Amino acid sequence: MAVDIIDLLIAIVLSGITIAFLILIIRKKTVWFLIGGEILVSILLGLFNLWVSFGITIAVLIVSLCMSFYANLGEIRKYLTVSVNSYKNRASKYTSAEVGKNIDEIAKAVKWLVENKTGALITIERNDELDKYVNGGAVVLNAPICAELIETIFYEGTVLHDGALIIRNGKIYMAACFYPMEESRNLPTKFGARHRAAYSISNITDSVNIVVSEETGSVHIVFSGMIEHVAIDEFPNVLKTLISNKAKLEGDGHNNISSDVK
Repeated sequence: MAVDIIDLLIAIVLSGITIAFLILIIRKKTVWFLIGGEILVSILLGLFNLWVSFGITIAVLIVSLCMSFYANLGEIRKYLTVSVNSYKNRASKYTSAEVGKNIDEIAKAVKWLVENKTGALITIERNDELDKYVNGGAVVLNAPICAELIETIFYEGTVLHDGALIIRNGKIYMAACFYPMEESRNLPTKFGARHRAAYSISNITDSVNIVVSEETGSVHIVFSGMIEHVAIDEFPNVLKTLISNKAKLEGDGHNNISSDVK
């Protein structure tokens, strides 16, 4: 009987200590007070009743998690807000400050590819991510957009010259990419593999694709199921218009194939 009374008094005292720790966690916004209280309660009650100690341990740990989340909810919201704003600022900075420079680098590389009749397929990713459409074997680069690097990638002596080069968020994201070709079955036979790949991916994504023919050195821009021949001197302005004006990307309709393919 005396032992039961002592156990009850100890339980009451330790319960008070636990409540005190709960108050501290609310005021101090830290979980360490509660964890310390849980350890103390577990040790002391373990001397009298192992199952009571175990039960209180589980209960206090659950309360710890709930109280910790509640106490730090404001900080979590602040962190998420800062992260989102930081991402928006980076995206805005890229579109306003770097897109012109990157287009100039692409145009410089395309001019070299045309002059040397080096075949190439450059895909500029927009809202639709292309990863799920890329077959195995692609190489992730995450490199700055540089004319010399693009020229090197498509140089016939390199292992990356086959397949497409993907540009994402102002960087050369991936090279040696191969797309599904199902959408290009109805294209005329005069179109090569690169044109067919560009046409296919443009039908299932909002990407802008640049194709340089290794046979004729001609340039075509493929988007929204359309294949348009572009003169090399007009290429930079046409590409800038497509990248900066989303409405232009939508075009007048699908399956519009230019008749002046060279």
